[in-house]
Amino acid sequence: MGKGGNVTIYAQQANLIDGAAISNSGYSQGEAGYVKIDIVEKLYITGKLSVTYATVGRIWENPNSWISSSSLGTAPGGRIDIQADNIVIDNYGMIRASSLATGNAGDIILQANKLQIMNNGIITTSAEHSIGGNISLTIPNLLYLQDGTITTSVHGGIGDGGNIDITNPQFTVLNQGQITAQADAGHGGNIRIVADQFITSPDSLISASSRLGLDGNVQIDSPAVDMDAMLVVLPGGHLQAQLPKKCRYKSVDDINTFYIYPEHEGKMRNPDDFIE
Repeated sequence: MGKGGNVTIYAQQANLIDGAAISNSGYSQGEAGYVKIDIVEKLYITGKLSVTYATVGRIWENPNSWISSSSLGTAPGGRIDIQADNIVIDNYGMIRASSLATGNAGDIILQANKLQIMNNGIITTSAEHSIGGNISLTIPNLLYLQDGTITTSVHGGIGDGGNIDITNPQFTVLNQGQITAQADAGHGGNIRIVADQFITSPDSLISASSRLGLDGNVQIDSPAVDMDAMLVVLPGGHLQAQLPKKCRYKSVDDINTFYIYPEHEGKMRNPDDFIE
């Protein structure tokens, strides 16, 4: 019935691999405690899809390595607060704040110089029948999604989807990446991205939607990238090298030799000089 305890971790580096997990949960009417992680250098989360399990009528894919805070009752889930210089979420690794009952999902707050989400890695808040949690990312340098996902979702009921706020990355790059805020009967969450450069592949997705309610808003505040202006046109007038004579045929016993001579300053080399 009571509130869950808090999890606090301070470290130079942290690696979550091969099924490692940091988890905090609240049961019944007890509010989940928060998870606070402060890493000086790199936080690395990686796993591989191997197991599925059922809970509250849904099938979940086990990401094998994750950081999570969840509510299993009527109280809200706890917040996840992570700071690091570099965060890498790879190969089904996950950061998740969820509600599996009627409590609201907790929020996720990340601050990192670089954030890379790759190979089905995911940052997510989710709620079964309540309000979805928000995701706030402050990334001064690089946000890179390579087949990775940032998502807030509500699977049922009238709860609004959580918001996604991405602030001040110098580069935001989506390559088959997804940023989505979804709801069921409530309003879809809002997505706001402020970046110096925003580059996305055609098969990436940014969506704020609701199945039965009003869709959310997507706001991207970034200068347009003119890819054509970045192309360099090479000057014309190329010289075509012509060899006045063909290489002479020699037998196997008399193997041809190819020489590379150093350039002589102020003197053009004759193509004939390179053929023996």
